[in-house]
Amino acid sequence: MKSISVKVRKTLMTSLIIVIALFTVIAVSFIYIQKKVYVDLNDESSTELEKFTDDVIYENIRQYSRDITAACGSIIENNYERNSSKGDSVADYIISIYGNAPDESQSLNTNGIGFIGGVTEEKTEEFYKIGSVRDYIKTVPGYDCNNLDTLDIFVVTESGIVLDGTDGYLGDDYGDLRDDDWYVLGKEAMEPVWTDVIVGSVTGQEKIDYVVPLIYEDEFKGVVVVSAPLIEIYNTLLNINFEGVKDVVLTDSKGERIIGGDDYDIFAIQNSREVIFNGDYCLTKYNVKAADSSVYFIFDVSEVLSAIEDIQGEIGNMSLKMSSFSMQFIMMAVILFICIAVVAALIAAWYSKRTAGHIVNPILELCHQVEAFGKGDMDIEISKDVLETGDEVGLLAEKFVGMSHDLKDYLGKITKYTAEQERFKTEMEAAANIQLSLMSQDFPKSKEYSVFAFMKAAKSVGGDLYAVFKVDDDNLLVSVADVAGKGIPASLFSVRTKVYIQVYGEMGLKPSEILERVNDSLCQNNDENVFVTVFLGILNIRTGRFSYANAGHNKPVVIGENTHWLKSVNSLPLGCMEGIKYKDEYIMLNENDSVYMYSDGVTEAIGEDNSFYGDDRLIEKLSHVNKDMGSEDIISLILDDLKAHHNGVEQSDDITMLLVKYTNK
Repeated sequence: MKSISVKVRKTLMTSLIIVIALFTVIAVSFIYIQKKVYVDLNDESSTELEKFTDDVIYENIRQYSRDITAACGSIIENNYERNSSKGDSVADYIISIYGNAPDESQSLNTNGIGFIGGVTEEKTEEFYKIGSVRDYIKTVPGYDCNNLDTLDIFVVTESGIVLDGTDGYLGDDYGDLRDDDWYVLGKEAMEPVWTDVIVGSVTGQEKIDYVVPLIYEDEFKGVVVVSAPLIEIYNTLLNINFEGVKDVVLTDSKGERIIGGDDYDIFAIQNSREVIFNGDYCLTKYNVKAADSSVYFIFDVSEVLSAIEDIQGEIGNMSLKMSSFSMQFIMMAVILFICIAVVAALIAAWYSKRTAGHIVNPILELCHQVEAFGKGDMDIEISKDVLETGDEVGLLAEKFVGMSHDLKDYLGKITKYTAEQERFKTEMEAAANIQLSLMSQDFPKSKEYSVFAFMKAAKSVGGDLYAVFKVDDDNLLVSVADVAGKGIPASLFSVRTKVYIQVYGEMGLKPSEILERVNDSLCQNNDENVFVTVFLGILNIRTGRFSYANAGHNKPVVIGENTHWLKSVNSLPLGCMEGIKYKDEYIMLNENDSVYMYSDGVTEAIGEDNSFYGDDRLIEKLSHVNKDMGSEDIISLILDDLKAHHNGVEQSDDITMLLVKYTNK
């Protein structure tokens, strides 16, 4: 019987000689056959490359232009939306105070007020109701009463009152702005509208106005106007720092050019997806949805087009050089292949003999060791010659020795690891029980209200918390908070927050004052820069007045005849920096009205299709709540809907809910 060494040597020798011979014959034949094909292909490739280069560069220009247009358009839309949100905010504020009692402490001779046709008793009474809007306008972001060239916000009532946030007195005989086109447009539309370009009757500037009608109890009361100067919009577009943008042209809703260069054929483009080349520039279009207008962007491409011609010339020259070089390479390759074949055959004979011994002997020794290991002998001893073969066999032997040592260590460690895991699990369960014990389930009870809260951490312990306690006989404090993060660090921070809310809440302070003191306390020794969002409200159980302040938390939902989001000024979370001021707000709850508070673990709960539970689904579910349902029943309803949404998917974030219902019995 022949040894495995002889068999390996003969097999290697035969295989190498056959492979070398076949490779040489095929390679030489293929080179000669492909010689003409290669030359023709080179010429064809040169032509195709020139065309491809042309197409790719033009397409890159088109795509770049589309991308920049989309980016600039997004900035334009955001600017329009910011201005419209400012007008909506002022209008909402005015409507919210129309029903208030007149505040006769306001002076008719203060700044920022004008009267069309003089002062009358009717105008005076209306002014006492809405005069505070002047101070509100000054708080609108971006508004500067000393510089109306960038942003102007003012109110004109149907009765003839003009209000803004400036420091100048407007007078008792103000021009009748109710005849201006923008006023008539807002009155007829009875909904927010953007005007085309108009000339301001006071400033004389060209501008675009956002007009919001004031509708109180189905009656038109006037308009809120946010004026954006046209030149400011144009300069904003030109100052967007995107390379290649040469100019910008704006048109109104009728397609008329309102600002920008008139040297460009902007009407050649039909829709916003087209890119039109015209000489040394290209043109794109963006339709501004908010204002029903269009913006045209002009890109300078003269340098790119010149570079295309230079590239195509270089491609032609390179093609000629490649053809000449290819012929020389083919001849050298044929000679080289023949020489390599002869040398390879000689080397194969010597190497096959040497390789057989190196391969077989280490394998045999390794087989004996594996057999012993399989029988339970883990004290492996492999010779140095096998470990230092420098190939896969040596690597296998080295790994085999390491595996035997690791297995012995593993068997010792696995017992210790199992015990540590059991201890860690016990400690986490204890931490969770401590945290839950701080969130009291013994909620105050009264015939005037009912309250219930629920919390479930994503991990054993979490960063959510809630607080419910009576400040005094007439006031009930409720609060929901969400610490940034999860686990033990977030849990410890939530405990601090709960303690501070309890301490300062029992002092009888306003919601804003409680948040300010808690914030300053949390900022002390907050080296990890942890922060927490908090919503805190105080219900007067005698009157139904619900005072509240918000520190970066989700807006609650008011459940009643008209279920809606509770409007609030959303400030920075607690723990970010000391000295932050928060704003008090309030609403009056009717009988059986409820305020539903929650953490973002509710609306951002992930279902089996990776979709969020979402704000729309939450408010839709709460809109159909039966008015006779108690606080616990409503929270159970949402929990059941969340469970259906999860459909077996693991909870990804802490879930906390708190609901207070004003029964007024």
